[in-house]
Amino acid sequence: MAKIILDVDALVASGKLSTVEADKLKSFAEPSRAVSTLVQVLYIFGALGLATGVVALKPEPIVGLILALIALGFAAWVQFTKNESLSILGIGMSLAGTLGVCGWFGTEFGTPTNALLINTVLTGLVLASALWFRSLFLIALVPIGVASMLGSGTMYWHASYGIFVQEPTITVIVFGILALGLFALCYKLPDIRGMQALIAARVSWIIMNFGFWVGSLWGDYIGEHFQQYAGGQYTSYEEMEAWRLTAFHIPDYAFVIAWALASIATIFYLKSHRFAVNAAITFLAINAYTQFFE
Repeated sequence: MAKIILDVDALVASGKLSTVEADKLKSFAEPSRAVSTLVQVLYIFGALGLATGVVALKPEPIVGLILALIALGFAAWVQFTKNESLSILGIGMSLAGTLGVCGWFGTEFGTPTNALLINTVLTGLVLASALWFRSLFLIALVPIGVASMLGSGTMYWHASYGIFVQEPTITVIVFGILALGLFALCYKLPDIRGMQALIAARVSWIIMNFGFWVGSLWGDYIGEHFQQYAGGQYTSYEEMEAWRLTAFHIPDYAFVIAWALASIATIFYLKSHRFAVNAAITFLAINAYTQFFE
């Protein structure tokens, strides 16, 4: 669909367009969405404020679930009716509803003993919502959910923020394959689906590099994280050391070399993906910086 921008008043002033023709062209113009967008953003803040107030007065998980389902219902209605005037509000409610349902599910059923199952369910919920609502934001969370299933995540303490990868080798392999597959697929999918595939590929590419980064510092005892799900929790440091003596270990220098080679290969062979090339250059510098100080 082609769009043409004309300065109608200037054309009338220069005599290239009559007043009648100018009025006719103005009648065809799309209405400004600035006011509509501002109103919808205010709606979102109002809805979030209302939800916060309700939960604060009655802090029960079921209340949060009900509010999340209402938000999802509204977002689905906006999508079904194709109501452009409420599209931004619908996007906001789809995000709030999805994350609200995930929060309720994690609160009600999440325990350290079933963390893998919970992460799998939550990742599935976010993926389903991302595909249903065609959300570019939610699809970016899906690779992060997959990473959590493999033992990766983040942590925060005073004035500090950390990233951990408990299975560097598996993370590199899984997200390397996932990123390459999605990069190859993104241009073959139509419109928004292709953009979703591209975003998921980019996030996967970053997570793959995080796997290389952690592995380059400590190496990797493959499968150690999954010991806890096979009844192999350690009760002492000696037990951990005994398991590591029998486990397959990849030394840190192997990750350093493989990471550098992967970054260089990306720069030369993925030239059409500017993001991947820029990320490869960035992580190549991070690799050099890290190993220099190590």
